[in-house]
Amino acid sequence: MRIIFTAIFLCAAYCINCPAVVGQHATKPTAKEIEFFESKVRPLLVQHCYECHSAKAKELKGGLRVDGRAFLLTGGDTGPAIEPGNQDSLFLDAIEYGDIYQMPPKTKLPQQKINIFKQWVKMGAPWPVEEPIAATTTKNFDIQQRVSSHWVWTGPKQQHIPKVKNKSWPQQKLDHFILGKLEGLDLQPNLPTDRATLIRRAYFDITGLPPTPAAVESFIAVPESTETAFAKIVDQLLASDHFGERWARHWMDLVRYGESYGHEFDYTIPHAYKYRDYLIRAINEDVPYDQFITEQIAGDLMPSPRLDAKQINQSLQGTGFWWMGEAVHAPVDVQQDEADRVDNQIDVFGKAFLGVTIGCARCHDHKFDAISTKDYYALAGFMQSSRRNIRALYPEGTIKPLVQQMAGLQLQLSAEVAANISADTVLGGEQFSRYLLAVREINRRKLLFEKTPDDTVVFEDFESPDYEGWIVEGTAFGDRPITKETQASYQGPQKAHGLGWANSHNIRKPVDAKTGDSLKGRLLSPAFKIDHRYLHFLICGGNHKEKTCVNLIVDGKQIFSQTGFNKNEFSPIRWDLEPYQGKMAQIVVVDDQEGSWGNIGIDHILFSPHENLSVKNSPEAQLKVIAKVAAEFNIAADKLQLWFSAIISKETDPVQHPLHIWRQTMDVPTKNLNDQLQAAKKQSTAGIQKTADLLSNSPQLDGFQQWASQWYIQGESFPIKPTPSGTLDL
Repeated sequence: MRIIFTAIFLCAAYCINCPAVVGQHATKPTAKEIEFFESKVRPLLVQHCYECHSAKAKELKGGLRVDGRAFLLTGGDTGPAIEPGNQDSLFLDAIEYGDIYQMPPKTKLPQQKINIFKQWVKMGAPWPVEEPIAATTTKNFDIQQRVSSHWVWTGPKQQHIPKVKNKSWPQQKLDHFILGKLEGLDLQPNLPTDRATLIRRAYFDITGLPPTPAAVESFIAVPESTETAFAKIVDQLLASDHFGERWARHWMDLVRYGESYGHEFDYTIPHAYKYRDYLIRAINEDVPYDQFITEQIAGDLMPSPRLDAKQINQSLQGTGFWWMGEAVHAPVDVQQDEADRVDNQIDVFGKAFLGVTIGCARCHDHKFDAISTKDYYALAGFMQSSRRNIRALYPEGTIKPLVQQMAGLQLQLSAEVAANISADTVLGGEQFSRYLLAVREINRRKLLFEKTPDDTVVFEDFESPDYEGWIVEGTAFGDRPITKETQASYQGPQKAHGLGWANSHNIRKPVDAKTGDSLKGRLLSPAFKIDHRYLHFLICGGNHKEKTCVNLIVDGKQIFSQTGFNKNEFSPIRWDLEPYQGKMAQIVVVDDQEGSWGNIGIDHILFSPHENLSVKNSPEAQLKVIAKVAAEFNIAADKLQLWFSAIISKETDPVQHPLHIWRQTMDVPTKNLNDQLQAAKKQSTAGIQKTADLLSNSPQLDGFQQWASQWYIQGESFPIKPTPSGTLDL
């Protein structure tokens, strides 16, 4: 069993010194207590704990041993494991799978075994008197020893310039060190290279690009000494923008620059290129190295940031370094993902700025370097208490005056609007009802909004009060088309086109719903000549072959037949009539089926040269309908247009919206409107109450009576204090 009383992400720890024996049982345990321990407690310790927490453990976990009472009383890395008589002892908390420790790590002990340990601690943790057990040999983390044992942790020291034999070769102090090493190995420096090779080396080293042939020829031909001419070439290349581009690439490799996060979907890192451009500018502007490093680690905290000629903060952009790591887009374990991201940041920070690997100390004190786990988590604390922000790169001092100016204009505009809201803007009960009913009427006439292509012919839309020109046989189709007012309410929305359609489930007194699918009949169209390639229509009803169907008869022969889909909602159908151009035809709607789905419906029959019809709304036609309805209801057309747009918008989708119920009942026939309104109201009220109950039972993060101190306001979009409820704020 593993009991690791250490920091949350600790994987393992070096053990600390533990005394061989500390005070035993305050009073000598009774024989009965010893028997309880030996028969029940010790076997559990051996079975579940000794593997990781005893002298036999290959690696002692958490510095804790449980093979002696003294060890349990002393505890591991975070103090005593048990306190005799205390049911809140860390040992008991761990086996109960508390918030911090859960032991054994793989599976929680059965409650019966947990109760044995609890009873034992309650008894005072009795343990038989035994020979002292040798303490585990431990190894402390000695950071001073680490620092003194490796040159990297000591500061640079002044070195004496080596003496060399060839005193004419060194041109600067550094050359003495190089030549001294060479002469110590009986080696000599290479002879000076030719000018063509020298200029190529300079170009590739400084800009990463080859020199042009003209530049090479010019350098070879220059009459100055090679040293003087070469110095000018180097200065010229260092002044080139390509210098920053070349060397920024090396730094970008060091900090793992990337413009996407990797993982499955490889999401783009927003504005990553800003950091790349910052590096290029900083290198080309010869920013001092200490300033360069400070800007990347904490450029947002610098009291005097570096501003460019346009007064744009350059230091701030250096902090983009922190956000170039990999990121999982949908982690299963969010805390683990955060720890991994922080680990990546620390790893890059250590390698880029310190030249050491810090990541090893995530799980244990560093095996080689002077870096403790405490150091690691101190660094992690900086990152975990930081946030990623995206800042607008405006010149310093230009935003605040604009914000103040806009705030003044906002107050002025809000006051003017409030002063100009007249009493007639608020509708009374009667006018309110008129607008609601008018919107409903516009919705009923929305078919008139549509603009059918000029080369498309509407053969039949069943908007007439009778089947004018059609032959009705039997009783199924009645003597007139169905409308939303005469439709059987239990059929639900049929999504017909317009106000009327033909359907053999035509309920009329004295025929009731029970006999609706028992009636039979046919509906025959006038004969017509086929002049267009495509026939389009809507169909609904039963799926009974040759029994509930729409047929096309050409020259006395049935060419096409289409059944319904056992649905009350209409579905679009298209027939290609190209082989039958110029021939006479007739449409026959057949209901020869009784019982379930013994009905058929048809609507909106069109002839068109287009395989796919694209019907668009005409704004002009819509305005005409709105104006006509407004006149009928004696209300303002401009306000009615706003009402119509508001009610049919997606804003009325939520049940909390005051117009949601009206939106839901727009297509309900007038005769059923009251019942449907009541049902919709009941459903909406239940939904609102459910939301209210959920909110009342949920913890409130903030009521925004005032900005809580924990809120961080970034940018200028939010005011310095919350906006009071009911404020007219434009």
